[in-house]
Amino acid sequence: MNQKTRITFVEVFNGDYMHASLIQQLLQEHEIPSFLRNELMGSLEPFAVVAGGANPVSIEVSSINYEFATSLIAEFNNAIPEEE
Repeated sequence: MNQKTRITFVEVFNGDYMHASLIQQLLQEHEIPSFLRNELMGSLEPFAVVAGGANPVSIEVSSINYEFATSLIAEFNNAIPEEE
């Protein structure tokens, strides 16, 4: 098979810088390369990035890793913290 697969970047998360950093670390631990869009401006001046300043930082991954990344993020968001 000599089919060429077009690989694009897709957004899997958008939110504030702190949550985006945590989720990017989670993706890295599962060997999913990603990058933060608007990382600097989203943390310094979110109102300049998005109207209202809500969810200024996004995480993008390769389209090949999209399904695995979204399932990890959903699991992360639905996790119940352990009590000490």
